[in-house]
Amino acid sequence: DVEFSSTNQSTHAKGNVKFQDSTYLITGETFAANKQNDDLEAVIDSAYYQELESNANGSAASITKTANKVIFRDSTYSFCPINQNDWQIRAKTIEANLENNRGIADHATIVFQGFPIFYFPKYSWVLEGRGSGFLPPDYDTYSDASKKSDTNYKRSYRLRIPYYFNLAPDRDLILAYTYMSSRGSVIDNRYRQLIDRKLIGDEMKDSMFEIESEYLFRDDITKLKRWLVNTTTELDISDKTHISTKYNRVSDAEYFKEIKHSDTDLERLLSHLKITYNNQESHLNAELLTEDEQIVNSGTSKYTRAFETSISKSFNTNGSIPIQLDLVSTKFKHDIASKDSGTRIHGNLGITKTLSTKFPVVTTKANVSNTHYELKNKNNINRTVAGVGID
Repeated sequence: DVEFSSTNQSTHAKGNVKFQDSTYLITGETFAANKQNDDLEAVIDSAYYQELESNANGSAASITKTANKVIFRDSTYSFCPINQNDWQIRAKTIEANLENNRGIADHATIVFQGFPIFYFPKYSWVLEGRGSGFLPPDYDTYSDASKKSDTNYKRSYRLRIPYYFNLAPDRDLILAYTYMSSRGSVIDNRYRQLIDRKLIGDEMKDSMFEIESEYLFRDDITKLKRWLVNTTTELDISDKTHISTKYNRVSDAEYFKEIKHSDTDLERLLSHLKITYNNQESHLNAELLTEDEQIVNSGTSKYTRAFETSISKSFNTNGSIPIQLDLVSTKFKHDIASKDSGTRIHGNLGITKTLSTKFPVVTTKANVSNTHYELKNKNNINRTVAGVGID
């Protein structure tokens, strides 16, 4: 039954009521709506609801709804599928502010599989997408190697409290405070920014900037400042040219063992600068690369490419005999002077040919390559390799 009053623009309904607007679908036993200042306020009793965009759903003794706000009384709230509410919030009152994108629950209990887990006098969350706020804190204990010889040694503990900043749709920041009982206070952050996004074939490729840092103001044991920096940039400067940079450093080789207590199996941190050019129309690829390393934990020094250039060009790609030419020049070095170091120049010429139009899956190939090592502390080396084959 529906009763509408043209005098005061009110509507009353009862019995299997279904109400829907642009944001919610609500069913209930009774419905009352009044128009106030061009805004509709609707009240539904014994209600079940579903938020249309996020699929949040639940039940309530009554729901009061306006254009920008929904109030649920004696209600539940869940993002789980309908009738599969493993996790939900039960609260005396829940207010969903659609304009501010926040949900606030009074006298709220987090419930899992029907069992209450946590109680909050007041609980707040983001209705849709991301929002700024505290993330769950971390607590753990660890053994500090520098204190194990102490006869009164006890396991140390670490408490980390992170806060998430939703700066914009394309950037965010996590800022955290960590207290280590044996070392002191650590401030760490992680900033991410999406610069551009492109669909190349079936793969989504992002241009982005990311920086992670940690800073220990004063180590209570070593009395030194300890820090970590890890920053990466992936940037398309044109449709054909891409720049990739990475700078990864720590204050000392023992940082992961004594401060971070993770990645203790790492042997080195690698930093690099790489510029790539890829022209699919002319079948030309080129790359410039330089890299550097820092030895950490129990790692030993290894080779790095002080500078490397490479170029690859295909000829006659649509003809009967495609030809590929590759050339790479690498300047390599080692921290230990007695190790080989110098320049390596490698060239390769390859030819392929389809056997015939009757057998297009059979391809013959031939190639010849030459590698020359210009060494600093040994005689130069020259190697030539040639081969043929059938695929």
